[in-house]
Amino acid sequence: MSRRLIITLAAVSVASALPTAALASSHVVAQVSTKLYQGTVYLSRSLSSGHSYRIDISAPGRKPFIGGGVEHYIGVARGRLTDGNKSFNLKASTPYSYTVRPPSSAHLSEWILAVDVQVRSGSHLTVKLVDLGKTK
Repeated sequence: MSRRLIITLAAVSVASALPTAALASSHVVAQVSTKLYQGTVYLSRSLSSGHSYRIDISAPGRKPFIGGGVEHYIGVARGRLTDGNKSFNLKASTPYSYTVRPPSSAHLSEWILAVDVQVRSGSHLTVKLVDLGKTK
């Protein structure tokens, strides 16, 4: 009986350790949700150079939404100071994911992301920014 208990406990401890190791490379760095039924979310965050990110947009059920975002970056590439902006539009239904990759191979000293999303039906809306880790 005690041998069976030890094997069961070992199996449970191994199984509980597996999901945490798989999720260790990505984590939520920002999350914004609507209050009541306003339907609009604004998220702004400074990003780490060399990392990739994912924007996850969710609402109860499948809700059509529109939105957009802008990335602003400053860095050094090939010995020269570089800066720029990249904008993108979002028009889809929830749940939806959009991947944000570093703008170039430059060493970025500043990288900022701003996203504004509006659900058309006036429902609850959540926007998450997930750090996917270093880009390879």
